[in-house]
Amino acid sequence: MMNTLNRIFTGVVGLDVILCDGLIEKRAYLVRGKAGTGKTTLGLHYLTAQDTSKKNNLFITFGESAGQIQKNAEAINLDVDSINFLDLSPHLISLAI
Repeated sequence: MMNTLNRIFTGVVGLDVILCDGLIEKRAYLVRGKAGTGKTTLGLHYLTAQDTSKKNNLFITFGESAGQIQKNAEAINLDVDSINFLDLSPHLISLAI
C-alpha cells in the first residue's frame, strides 16, 4: 500500500515543480542564506499562496522592519494584506526596555 504525502504549494511555480508539487505538510523546513538570496521573498510567496479563510498567516521578522517588507512585497506585486506581521527587530526591542 502506497502512502501519499499531502503537499503544500510554496507559491513559486518552478520550486513546486522541483519539490514534486510543494512542501510536505506538517514538516519543518529551514531556509538559510546570505542577505539578498530571497529568503523573505520565498516566505512571502508561501504565505500569499495559502488559503487564509481557514487559518491566519504570521510573518515574524527579526531584522528588516515589517513596513519595509510590506513595501518590498508591493514592489513585486505581492498582496500581503492577509498576512499578520510581528516585528521583533532588535532596534524595537531596545526601545521597549
